[in-house]
Amino acid sequence: MKVKIVNTSNKGVSFARNLGINQPSGQYLLFVDSDDELSINALKYLSIMLNKKDRDLILFGFSLTGDNNRKNDTSILKSIANQNTDCKMNILKSILSTKNNILGYVWRAVYSLDFIKKNNIFFETHLKISEDYLFLLQSVEHSNNLFVITEEFYKYNLGETSMSNKFVPTLLNDMVWVNNWIESNILTVYPQFFVGFNCLVANTYIRYEQNAIRNKEENFMLKYREIKLNKRKYNFQRSINQVISHLDKFDFKSKIGVILFRIHLDIVYELLFNIKERKN
Repeated sequence: MKVKIVNTSNKGVSFARNLGINQPSGQYLLFVDSDDELSINALKYLSIMLNKKDRDLILFGFSLTGDNNRKNDTSILKSIANQNTDCKMNILKSILSTKNNILGYVWRAVYSLDFIKKNNIFFETHLKISEDYLFLLQSVEHSNNLFVITEEFYKYNLGETSMSNKFVPTLLNDMVWVNNWIESNILTVYPQFFVGFNCLVANTYIRYEQNAIRNKEENFMLKYREIKLNKRKYNFQRSINQVISHLDKFDFKSKIGVILFRIHLDIVYELLFNIKERKN
C-alpha cells in the first residue's frame, strides 16, 4: 500500500478535504476523522464490492462510542436495503428527515473520485457546521448508481473533541445557508420532500436554541432576546406552525420543543435546556 502525506497550513477541515479531492491519483475517496477509525478489513471488503461493479458511491453503517445516549442508523440502512423501490429516493427522503433517518456524515460512504470531480462536488469552505451533510446530500442527489450496505465499517468516537456538545458561533448562519441550498436545489426537483424540509427547518431552530444556550459569554436574558430576534428574522415560526401536525416525524424531546415553540413558550424550553447544561 502506498501512502502519500500532504502537509498544509491549517485552513479548516473543508479546505483539507478539498485538497485531498484534488490530488491527481486514486480511483476512490474515503474520509476518516482524526479521532475515529475504520473497522478491521473495511478497506478490503469495500475494494471487493467496488471491483464487482463500479459505483458512484457506497453508503455503509457505523458503530458509535463515547456517548451511550446517541444511536447509529444501522436499522434504517437495513430497512432501505431490503426495499425493492428506488434506492436513491429512499436515501434522499431519509437524509431529509428528522426521525429514523440516515445521518449525514461524509465519512460513512466511499465515493468514486471521477464521479465527484465530474459533478464538481466540493466542500463549502465557509461552513463550519453541516459541510459534511451537504457534501453527502449533493453526492446522493447527483448519483445514478449508488449502493447501500449495512456493515458497520466506521467507528465514530464521540470524545471530548467532538463538536456535538460545544458552542459554535457560526451554527445558525451555516445551517440556514444549507437549508436555503436544499430549498433551491432539492425541493425544486423533489417537491414531495416539502414536509421533511420544514421539519429540518424546525430542527434547525431547536439546534440553534441549544447552541445559543451553550454560549458562556452571554447571560441568559441576552441569549433569550437574541434567540427571539433570530426566530423572527429567519421566520422559523412559519415552519413550526406547519410541522405541528407532523409531530410523529420528531423524537420525543424535539416533539416537546416544537409544541412549546408553537404556543410561543420558547423561554420554557430555554430554561429547561439551561438547567440541563448546568448539570452537565
